[in-house]
Amino acid sequence: MGMYEDSSGASATQAEKEEVDSRSIYVGNVDYACTPEEVQQHFQSCGTVNWVTILTDKFGQPKGFAYVEFVEVDAIQNALLLNESELHGRQLKVFKLSLIEQL
Repeated sequence: MGMYEDSSGASATQAEKEEVDSRSIYVGNVDYACTPEEVQQHFQSCGTVNWVTILTDKFGQPKGFAYVEFVEVDAIQNALLLNESELHGRQLKVFKLSLIEQL
């Protein structure tokens, strides 16, 4: 993922990145036609979604995975319960972001 920046434009500290990551999940097997709004709606029952990022390749085509940042850390446990749930007919893979970075 890219650098996080605050409103002043300064690069975020490592502690700030870790804090954001503690409130974020990785979502795999996302349908290429899926929009960030649809991903947000899928996870809104878990807690307040702050941000959804669907990554794209250099041609602007979706890569099939997304990152979801929540406002509350507690939302992560609820979101993990949606592992293997379906969106656009595809079974999603949901992981805690800190776990992905350890691989």
